Amino acid sequence: MDKDKILSAKKGYTKALLLRNDLWKNSDTEKLIELWKSGSRAKEVAVELGKTKSAVENRIFLMRKKGFINKLSKEEFLQHNKKGIQEGKIRRYENAENYLENINHSKDYGYILGVLCGDGFITIMGDRGSIGIKTTNKSFRDSFCKCLESVFNKKTKKLERFENKTIGKYKYENVKYYEGFLHSVHIGKSLIKKFGEFKEDKWNIFNGIRKEESKEFLKGIAQGFFDSEGSIYKKDERRKAIDMSSKNKVGLDGIRKILEVLGIETKLYTGKKEFKLRIFKKLEIEKFINKIGSRIDRKKERMELAVVNWPKK
Repeated sequence: MDKDKILSAKKGYTKALLLRNDLWKNSDTEKLIELWKSGSRAKEVAVELGKTKSAVENRIFLMRKKGFINKLSKEEFLQHNKKGIQEGKIRRYENAENYLENINHSKDYGYILGVLCGDGFITIMGDRGSIGIKTTNKSFRDSFCKCLESVFNKKTKKLERFENKTIGKYKYENVKYYEGFLHSVHIGKSLIKKFGEFKEDKWNIFNGIRKEESKEFLKGIAQGFFDSEGSIYKKDERRKAIDMSSKNKVGLDGIRKILEVLGIETKLYTGKKEFKLRIFKKLEIEKFINKIGSRIDRKKERMELAVVNWPKK
């Protein structure tokens, strides 16, 4: 490239910077300097100010030329980044907690919590974490992911794989599993802080909900737990029931209390290996089907058949 082209390129670059300079308000520039000195990186400053990363980097370049921001040595740069990473983590946790405090307690949100009490999980590994599910039912996985996306405004990742499965004495080969994940350690930790652990022997969602909760939110919790741990029990045409089971008696009793608030009568039984929450009266089963229902295709069909084919006296 000859000298004229180099000078032309430099002039064009300077002109572009001057044009971008007009887009910055004094308050934005002051905020940028404040955030940069506190350890925030260009990407985080861009999010805070609602600008692109390249726009922030160009602005920082100009601020250095004018002497408002000192040029960092290699060691200072590393320290700056380290400080920014730590402060960024704290800020993201605070944002996630604030989001959960002000979030609409919808049926979708309740569904997420109900599933987490059953087949769903929150995995935290250091600075990484995810909210997810692994199931053999595609409609269940898709329903859970749809709720995660609508409630937290983040995209989920979906996977499918074949694995061998053992249930008691029976072994099954090449079972197809459907997995769904929302990767966010901040939301995962915030959910645990707000509602407690979701581990099989520790969860008790009833302790984490307010007395004035909306009925839709409570319906979502019951529906999510039923989709995870529930079934339509049918011994014969005259003996039908809705069952939900868990090894966690305290947690299961919390689901019973939620259903009680919704006007559905249930009974808690002690089984051989786990506890069961059973609805066996025809009127109560119909209430559950009409008020709670299911998002899983197979369970919806069974619920409809249970009502249609109910024996007449």
